[in-house]
Amino acid sequence: MARKPTYKELEQKIKELDEKDTKVAAYEKEKAAAREQRLREFVERMKKEGKILPKEEAGILSYLTPLSVLEDQKPLEEAMKRIESESKRVDLDEKSRTPEQKYEVNAEASPAGEVDRLARQYIADGKAKDYDAAVKMVQTSHPELWKSYLAKR
Repeated sequence: MARKPTYKELEQKIKELDEKDTKVAAYEKEKAAAREQRLREFVERMKKEGKILPKEEAGILSYLTPLSVLEDQKPLEEAMKRIESESKRVDLDEKSRTPEQKYEVNAEASPAGEVDRLARQYIADGKAKDYDAAVKMVQTSHPELWKSYLAKR
């Protein structure tokens, strides 16, 4: 006949099981944080590459997160490959302009669009108080543009 465990032995066994549960819970939490970090890094990289828009970030994360907890990682990998294979949708590289370049005329753009852009730039920079004054500044500062603008009207 098997001997019955003592109260101290049972207490020790419970303590050991509690420690194991704590370790398992900590491991699961660490594993979940690593999965989330991996997904965030992936989404950030895709944003930088212009394959997803910043406003899509939360939706893509909510789509990928449930896939990341599946035992079979194939659906997650396929979804990530599909996103990576997308063509570049937007160029998010920072393009700086010098103050002089703000007022250069883009020959490829329509004259009306350039007059409007330059007028708005003059207003934004505080060089004109309203749109009419800004258009007059464009007229005097960019006579070639103004001639082509009038010719296309």
